[in-house]
Amino acid sequence: MSDTVKTLIYIGIAVVCGVGAWLLADPAPSEPPFFDDQGEVFFPGFDDPRQAAALEVIAFDEETATARPFKVEVKDGLWTIPSHHGYAADGKDRLAKTAGGVIALRKDQVISDSPEMHTQLGLVDPLDSSRTELTGWGKRVTLKNAAGNVLADLIVGKPLEGDRTGMRYVRVPGKSRAYAVKMEVDLSTRFADWIDTDLVTVSSADFEKIELDRYSVDERNGAIVEGEKVVLTKDDTSKWTMADLPEGRELDTGKISSLTSAIDSLAIVGVRPKPEGLTGDLTQEQNRRVNPQSLLSLQNKGYFFTRDGKLVSNEGELRSWTKDGVRLTFRFGEVLYGSGDDVTAGSESEGAEKTASEGDEKPAGVENRYLFISAEPDTESLEPVAPPEGLDLEFYAEWKQKRDAGETEGETEGETETPEEELPEEERKRRSEQEALSLEYQASLDARQITIEETEKKADELSERFAQWYYVISGDSFSKLHLSREDLLKAPVEDEGEDATGDLPPVLPTEDGQDPESPDEEGAPPTADEGDGETPPAESGEGEPKSEEGDEKPAPTEGGDGGEKPPTPQGGDGGEKPPTPKGGDGGEKPPTPQGDDGGEKPPTPQGDDGGEKPPTPQGDGNTPGDDGR
Repeated sequence: MSDTVKTLIYIGIAVVCGVGAWLLADPAPSEPPFFDDQGEVFFPGFDDPRQAAALEVIAFDEETATARPFKVEVKDGLWTIPSHHGYAADGKDRLAKTAGGVIALRKDQVISDSPEMHTQLGLVDPLDSSRTELTGWGKRVTLKNAAGNVLADLIVGKPLEGDRTGMRYVRVPGKSRAYAVKMEVDLSTRFADWIDTDLVTVSSADFEKIELDRYSVDERNGAIVEGEKVVLTKDDTSKWTMADLPEGRELDTGKISSLTSAIDSLAIVGVRPKPEGLTGDLTQEQNRRVNPQSLLSLQNKGYFFTRDGKLVSNEGELRSWTKDGVRLTFRFGEVLYGSGDDVTAGSESEGAEKTASEGDEKPAGVENRYLFISAEPDTESLEPVAPPEGLDLEFYAEWKQKRDAGETEGETEGETETPEEELPEEERKRRSEQEALSLEYQASLDARQITIEETEKKADELSERFAQWYYVISGDSFSKLHLSREDLLKAPVEDEGEDATGDLPPVLPTEDGQDPESPDEEGAPPTADEGDGETPPAESGEGEPKSEEGDEKPAPTEGGDGGEKPPTPQGGDGGEKPPTPKGGDGGEKPPTPQGDDGGEKPPTPQGDDGGEKPPTPQGDGNTPGDDGR
């Protein structure tokens, strides 16, 4: 074989090996379609949170198997909550934060393209009516601009387990791909998170007077049942006082502070709209006719009109006055049980709510209560302005007339006034003093008028805020407001002479007949029948530390034995001069509360000396424990 042929063979082998090596080598890495959008933002066209004018969060209620929407939007320039009867929302800042969080969302990690994984990841669309499962539902979040165009739309699922803190499963509606996303968006659908929590906008320090009127309404008989009325007032030193304070009792200032704080921080858990015609202050519209529908609405919530047109509530009311003269009235209505939207927004039927709260069996859910709030100015409660000492009111009236007419000196209608420089010095001085006092008085009156106008404005603002709504408060809030007189008092102090141990069982005597707690060996402390608890332990009348019977048995305490020498509770031999619990001297007639002198019929606290009819603390000899005849 020639060298040329060998060379060609080697070249061919090399080419074949090269081609084989190329065919067997790994291809260059390329990104499959599965990861083509990882790391991208979800909504590239949404880059300004101020574009958001509406937010809707739809969650699936597994108990009722229905989708529950919660929406916040701008309507006529005001933030409202359509799902809760258009109640005013305090959600501008919260919505801006939510929108900003949605703008920042990125597709951090692709998880799956399989629709079968949606249930496991909690990404089932709550608006998907074709799905029948009861678990695995997510929250659908939609942001729109003022024109109603969708800015962002996504389904938020379960949080990732393990160390993936802050990560949740997310997908876009209509698409199968699921992502793991770092998410710091607050998607609260709690009504309380979207409203102004400062309902009454009055500081607890501003309250000057509070009345707790605990009347009730007997609906069956159509009558008002009068109850306890408690009146609390601040004095000039800002100290609270109570009218008709029980003798020997003290106010608990801490409990009053808790009450004023409960009014100041009153939180609502739900709202219901009032029918038209009930949106004003009904107590001032006594002659206004209320239609049957409005009356039914009131009665279902626990409110009624009296024959003279006064509005009353079935659990009484609380009235509070601020230092600037605004009076707030809180009327406590019907009990309402439930949870979730049934409490915050209400069921479709008011009658169903009423029936549930009055049924024979307690309905399911947490106890809440309807609340009717009204506000009105009470300028009569403001302190009147007293004229300064020394002011001549006739002079002031003339001075004010001139001031209001823009005159300071000179002529008045029909007469000519003497020029000031021609007046005597004493008169000029008097006029100068009166003008100064008039200026002072008028300044005080003007300041009071400003206060009245501010009070009326404040009351009007609050009245407008409360006018359209029945509120729902928690049972806990109700218990903090619906207090009795006893609730506001300190616990009564026990009498000094009262046994601090309370109702303890009696102490048994020791083997030597002595009380274990006796202060000394010469006598036992008196029993309940031997004194008032303030006398010292009695001693034997003869100075003997023990009874003649020895220490084997203590003397009986329930009655004598009728013998010649009856022992007594404190010792003694029952002889001619038996000792008494108080140390009697055996005189002719020295009876004491504890014993006698050993006369013919000496009464003793526990028994007698065998006389015919010795009186005892238990009776006349006919009671149990007495063997006298």
